[in-house]
Amino acid sequence: MSQIQRSKPPPRKGGKQRHFCHDFFNSEGGDNNVVACDFCGWTCNRNATRMQVHLTKKCKSVPDDVREILDKRSDSANLISPNIEFFDKPLQNQSMERDMRQSSSSSSGPSRCRMAPEKKKKIDEGIARAVYATSSPFSMFENPYWKAAIKNIDPAYDPPNRKELSGKLLDEEYSRRTVAVDQRINNATSLCIMCDGWSNVRN
Repeated sequence: MSQIQRSKPPPRKGGKQRHFCHDFFNSEGGDNNVVACDFCGWTCNRNATRMQVHLTKKCKSVPDDVREILDKRSDSANLISPNIEFFDKPLQNQSMERDMRQSSSSSSGPSRCRMAPEKKKKIDEGIARAVYATSSPFSMFENPYWKAAIKNIDPAYDPPNRKELSGKLLDEEYSRRTVAVDQRINNATSLCIMCDGWSNVRN
């Protein structure tokens, strides 16, 4: 069983103790408002609710014995309010849209998590390729149900809009496919050319 030695956090103003989840995060890059998970390195703005959800439900690197302790502390702390919506009721579109706007606001917001540009680019490319391969509408991710589903997967990710899917991402995917086809042709040991035509009684 792993042992985690941590000093008891000092009381906050008014005698209120810091929530236990802060014990498993450290400040990132000298910015006290941005913290990183001790187990997986995931970063977000300092927010006890979001940090607790990450530790107890999302982080795959938390040791089993530590997770058991976290679950017990989570039950006793009861930090997450039962009124918090995680898009379990998609018919409440007004509330959903408000949450989406808050989540897509400036990264300096108190609950905004950061995603590495390289990771977002890779996800965008994969989503774009799936859209093109299935002839899906470019506006599909502007639908509130799709937005809700994606935010449940990763709140830090903003999917591409129709302008990006029909412009920059499409051009990049076309270039990649062209290069891939050219490479396969150049590496081929033989080629077969097929022609198709038609005629009628007049020609």
